[in-house]
Amino acid sequence: MPLTATFDPGHNHYPSENVYFFMKDCDRRIRCGVSEPALEVFEPKFDRSKEGRLVAFNKHRAHIESVASDKYDGEIERDGRTILVMQRTLAHTYPTRGITASAPGELPGPNNVTSRKRAP
Repeated sequence: MPLTATFDPGHNHYPSENVYFFMKDCDRRIRCGVSEPALEVFEPKFDRSKEGRLVAFNKHRAHIESVASDKYDGEIERDGRTILVMQRTLAHTYPTRGITASAPGELPGPNNVTSRKRAP
């Protein structure tokens, strides 16, 4: 089921340098986020400050929310409650920008996600 946008402004999480925001699945709030390396895909030279991350996030928010919604239908992070858009999540969207499977601060491969699909 696709997620829908909310009016949550986005919140910079300083230790991880991720921007977190909420979306909705019917009446349920879903915690979503975007990593700094993923923001670089959209805005390679954004200001590496709290305000700069939020400006880059809001400038590209519609696309980030779309990717988060697509990811929600397949996998969630190991904590069981977060949908995190990472650089490797965007590799298929921007293949010409030299995006690799992971970046510093992002775990490689599927080790940091849990499938939401049930076995037959």
